[in-house]
Amino acid sequence: MSQHPARYLAIGLSICWVEANALCGGALTNNNLGRPLDYFAIQDAEDVQLVEQYRFPPEVERLERGASTELPGDIHFVLMSVPNHHRALHAMATWEIRQKASGKIPPGSRSFLGAECYFKRAVAFKPQDPTIHLIYGVYLHKSRDYDNAMQAYTTARDLKPNSPEVHYNLGLLHFDLEQYDRAVESARTAYRLGYPLRGLKNKLRRIGRSVE
Repeated sequence: MSQHPARYLAIGLSICWVEANALCGGALTNNNLGRPLDYFAIQDAEDVQLVEQYRFPPEVERLERGASTELPGDIHFVLMSVPNHHRALHAMATWEIRQKASGKIPPGSRSFLGAECYFKRAVAFKPQDPTIHLIYGVYLHKSRDYDNAMQAYTTARDLKPNSPEVHYNLGLLHFDLEQYDRAVESARTAYRLGYPLRGLKNKLRRIGRSVE
């Protein structure tokens, strides 16, 4: 670690408070570190830990309050520093969906780039990470962008065919699209692989479809 930990407290104006289009799809080095950190790389572990310590404590992950600035500024900082931070991606997606549902966030808000942008940056950084595609799919699914959700889930399934969570979420999407035969097929695979939640099974049972 070459710099003082205080760097994790600073909000670089070149990062946090610029128009969304200036960063979306831009260089992954565009952060206070000058390089993207890989959440799973041993050589980046100390820096990732510092980013989490100052910017992603439990209250930020739970979307209760910001640590050094109001939400979603701290999550933005984490994702600009660590593009493949799964929990931060989920937190940002959840924050945006909640804000849109409440009508509190206008299109083009300058306080963050938009959840979809962070996902695109994460995919660009680690395109073979199935969890990124899965979380992205959940975000798109909840946003009712069903076509792109299907693409994200399918990519996650292709990258990790034995993931029960991927098959479960794919089944939920098929159900929402009224593709019930495919929903049953995905459900059977998910439960065969050990997925614990019964929500999809119960949805199918209510319309007379069994996954047994």
